[in-house]
Amino acid sequence: MAISDGTGTHSLDPQPMSKFERMIRERIECTPEDPRAWYYLGSFLRSHGKLEEAEKALVMSLELEALNPDALVHLALIYNETDRFENGGPLWRPPH
Repeated sequence: MAISDGTGTHSLDPQPMSKFERMIRERIECTPEDPRAWYYLGSFLRSHGKLEEAEKALVMSLELEALNPDALVHLALIYNETDRFENGGPLWRPPH
């Protein structure tokens, strides 16, 4: 969202969406069943400190592709960064 005043137009968003994030979100809108798109969004958001949103995207990636080791690592790192590492235990156990 933006507002205009006598000095110009100013964004009210704390962090405007980057071109990459916008592109990935558009891809997800077109193909929401694409686990790689969810993974890319999650890893991008994690690298930008948006951990809650990143966790949701990575969980969605894993729901679509359960054995994605890259998504598992990013999710475990989020749990570690948010002092919830106990949540990461099941991520490292092989499926039965």
